[in-house]
Amino acid sequence: MRSRKTQAYLAVVALVITIPLVLAAGNYDGGGSGAERSDPDGAMRLDAASYAADFGVSEEEALRRLRLQGEIGQLDDRIAKGDGNTFGGLWIQHTPDFKVRVAFTEDGNSKLSEYDTSSGLEGELEAVGVGVSVEALLAAQADAMAAAGRVSQATESDVILVDNRVELYTVDPEGLERALAEAGEVLPANVVVRGVSALSSVDHDLEIHGGELMSDCTSGFSVQHSNGTKGISTAGHCAYHQQMSGVSLRHEGEADGGSYDVQWHTVDDDGEGDDHEFVNRVYDGTYHRLITSAKSRSQQSVGEYVCKYGRATLRTCGNIASKNHQLYSPYGGNVWVRVHKDGVNLSSDGDSGSAWYGGNAAYGIHHGSGGDGNRDAVYMAINYIDYLNLSVITSSD
Repeated sequence: MRSRKTQAYLAVVALVITIPLVLAAGNYDGGGSGAERSDPDGAMRLDAASYAADFGVSEEEALRRLRLQGEIGQLDDRIAKGDGNTFGGLWIQHTPDFKVRVAFTEDGNSKLSEYDTSSGLEGELEAVGVGVSVEALLAAQADAMAAAGRVSQATESDVILVDNRVELYTVDPEGLERALAEAGEVLPANVVVRGVSALSSVDHDLEIHGGELMSDCTSGFSVQHSNGTKGISTAGHCAYHQQMSGVSLRHEGEADGGSYDVQWHTVDDDGEGDDHEFVNRVYDGTYHRLITSAKSRSQQSVGEYVCKYGRATLRTCGNIASKNHQLYSPYGGNVWVRVHKDGVNLSSDGDSGSAWYGGNAAYGIHHGSGGDGNRDAVYMAINYIDYLNLSVITSSD
């Protein structure tokens, strides 16, 4: 029996809205082997319908905002690389007005003006001042987690860009503070301790219910190994032995620990040819959506609107609340992306392995749901599958 490392994290929750929707065109296959429709915005229009309902705007305005997320993510990445010592992070504000706030510790307007953007972002960018950079917050987060580990206290943490601080979560704040004081440990100035009712759990171990589901989890993206072998991904903490649509899958490899939670499987065919084809589609609750690109963690931005479909909570969407979320682990540092939406469950048992996406881009693989009585979603950024020499299949070739 293999060893499983327990990961934990704080949760916040998301609103699930079911909307009857008829798409005249879209980047989908209508549910099987039919030809994809031609409109490349089809998948994004489905997301836009959810966004419009969530934020009270028209679907055209929702589509405009979602289309900007690609450029916003690239800007986030460029500033982090170009002005890392003064960059306080970037986040998207959706209400009461749509704004992209870009934080700097000094000379914000001047620094922001150095970065070229399209006319679509004109008037949407706003420089704001903060006390410390993201680099300093990440250092404080690492120091805080290490200090808690040295006094054997289970904690989670997160970098909250909009508040320019680190939050350290524990079920026993008084016990943590007492243990730190007795050991002479001092938390960094930008760290705030928050008590929670529970730490987190991974989502798995439900019965199979049929359909496009795996034995105890949800299938993610179709992937290809560097040696050419194709397969399907899910969460690393799920069982080795999986079935999908009555087909037994063969476990090929996994990474389950630290910042990783992914495994992949192939199919043992009958030897008479390629009976099973791994295609670049993900079921989104309405259609089988084409996946045509993969977006790395560095280009994912706080505030982006992303969605997933899992066997337990079905289709849910929310905003990226953090891409520097750390879970409790006795084995050292880790980093995850956390998705939040006020009011409703984003994650539950069985959702593990689900594909998180925005439009037709792969964003990550669902890890689990949080503690404190809430159900935020936490996923592993999709570029982390590189560790297994995998890439997302993004074309039908």
